[in-house]
Amino acid sequence: MLKELTYMKAPKDLEALHLSGASSLVEIKDMFFEDLKKLQILDLSETNIKKLPSLLNLCKLRQLLLSHCSSSEKLPQLNNLKRLEVLDLSGCSALTVIQDTSFDQIDSLLSLSSLSNLRRLLLNKFINLKELPPLGSLTKLEELNLCSVKFFGETRADFLEHTGHLQILDLSETLLKKLPSSVKAQGS
Repeated sequence: MLKELTYMKAPKDLEALHLSGASSLVEIKDMFFEDLKKLQILDLSETNIKKLPSLLNLCKLRQLLLSHCSSSEKLPQLNNLKRLEVLDLSGCSALTVIQDTSFDQIDSLLSLSSLSNLRRLLLNKFINLKELPPLGSLTKLEELNLCSVKFFGETRADFLEHTGHLQILDLSETLLKKLPSSVKAQGS
């Protein structure tokens, strides 16, 4: 059983690393991603990693898949991931800290503007999220999944203003009662 990933001399041209379902994986050492500069897909879904090491060298990363990492408590900085298209934090029930200027604190994702290529933001069953910033600056965002997120104190979705580029919006099992008029107009 794979329990930890230490530094290894990985193939310099490695573009995808899929470790989904490796439930015994609990630790990735700090230097592990250092030489993986061409990595585009990192799938650690359904692992038990508590904390990811720095992702700063992964400037070509397009997909960061961490769904159902129920032990993950802390994410490293994400603001260097300028090419990131998919961020999946679905079911990350223990996540409380994202060390990032684009996510100042986990309970309110204050600014996502540095992730300008983001196309899919998957936060379903993300129980620690209390509010979202306006998402209009994410001009490439096509899918937003907030299924079962109970953070909407005012039961309003003002963060959806100016998101005419959205193609898939999942608000099922939320407490939302009112959508912005711009969202209603899109559905007509």
